[in-house]
Amino acid sequence: MKKFFFSCALVLAGLFLQAQNRQIGIGYNLFLPGGEMKKGFKSEHGLDMEMLFSLKKAPFIWLGADLQVGTYGSSSRRQTFTFRDGSSTETDVNLNSQIGTIGARARFEKPRTDNSKRLVPYGQIMGGLLSMYSTLYVEDPHDEDGCRPLEKRTTVKDYTWYAGGGAGLMYDFSKSKARNRSFIDLSFSCIGGGKQEYANMGKVYETNVTNPSEGKPLNIRFVNVSTNEEHEHRVADIYEHPVKLFQVQLRFVYRW
Repeated sequence: MKKFFFSCALVLAGLFLQAQNRQIGIGYNLFLPGGEMKKGFKSEHGLDMEMLFSLKKAPFIWLGADLQVGTYGSSSRRQTFTFRDGSSTETDVNLNSQIGTIGARARFEKPRTDNSKRLVPYGQIMGGLLSMYSTLYVEDPHDEDGCRPLEKRTTVKDYTWYAGGGAGLMYDFSKSKARNRSFIDLSFSCIGGGKQEYANMGKVYETNVTNPSEGKPLNIRFVNVSTNEEHEHRVADIYEHPVKLFQVQLRFVYRW
């Protein structure tokens, strides 16, 4: 897999350097969940980067790659764990969750006859790999006679394919006679994909009960300091849903 991505990156870099026109973009990315994914998280905020080049015989067609990285859940919550003998322990549970995508993009612009026209509408399609990665850390309680977590840190990670399409509008704020152009780019897209496993602990914090219809429990083993008895306690939920996301991107684009 790594060799495949490395080979694709080399081919793309070669085409990008040899292309007649090139552009790079960087900016803000927002993912809003749709469908069943609404049960697992509310939104993702992150960074978006793209690298595109136009075809010589069809300069209104732009091809290239993009990368997005962002966070959909970062929280620290104090949870109370009750044991079979009636005793309880309070400790902080920290969860940090990210989304990342890497993929290809094709953009189809309305041809420009001159640089005096500031607005450039376009449509686009994209596809690639999407990954969701969570790290959960359970702190040691300050209760000397209570319980201690045997697994302080655990991770949940998974990846799947995605594909989608959308439309956007670029505003050219360059000087009219400048050869190189600068744009503000706003786009809206819908993407779907395969099933994705990811973690969240919002429902645990709200209800502190296992609800199989929402997600399966992510358990951590604890040991009772006094009795050496081991227990498992739910600290988060693991969801598995088909990818369905609404994407908003706002970028600065430089074209030369």
